Amino acid sequence: MQDKNNSIKNIQPNLEHSTYTTEQNSDSRAQAQDTFPGVSGLEAGKLFVKHKFGYEEGVNYKVSSSYESGPLTHIYLQQLNQGKEVDNGTINISVDKNGKIIAFGDSFDKSFTSSDNTSANPEDWGSPVNALFSLFSHLKVDPKVSQNEVNIQQAEGDSVKFSNIPIASGEVKAQQKFIQVKTGQLEKVWNLEVDLGDDIWDASVTPNGEIVRLNNLVNN
Repeated sequence: MQDKNNSIKNIQPNLEHSTYTTEQNSDSRAQAQDTFPGVSGLEAGKLFVKHKFGYEEGVNYKVSSSYESGPLTHIYLQQLNQGKEVDNGTINISVDKNGKIIAFGDSFDKSFTSSDNTSANPEDWGSPVNALFSLFSHLKVDPKVSQNEVNIQQAEGDSVKFSNIPIASGEVKAQQKFIQVKTGQLEKVWNLEVDLGDDIWDASVTPNGEIVRLNNLVNN
């Protein structure tokens, strides 16, 4: 299996609108506007994206993580669309102890607004089992089980878990998400994480079985 997967290349959409900005790239007026004293680093980050983009927590994004390192607070935001994560839509922010935004990176999709952010129909994502077997086909591996023999269990939120897959180590997870593709559009995808022992694959698969993102976590 390892020899086969050595020939499998990672797939990552190229996002031309992705940006990274530091205080050195900004004029003094912008720097003054991007300072939020008297609040925590996390709250300063939230105020920054509200002030700059109009983003609201729980509507346009969720906080993936936030931690302090020396005098800086580092914040990671995950974009939301119709209540679901946009897999490659992220903002990372660095804030100093005075509430000043030192740097931020932005790959959020700007093609929709919060007014578009209504609940999505879960059926639009198609079958997660079909998505999983499309991934196996792309990886050129034999799952040693038929689709009908795979056990599927509802997990938290819009996620499911698969079991009874002999070639996988433990349960396989799948989550309904969106992803930005090279055309600039958002695609519905099942985000899959599959541990095959020698390789751990993180993939995004569309309802028609196309692999639009693939990453071997072992190689990172």
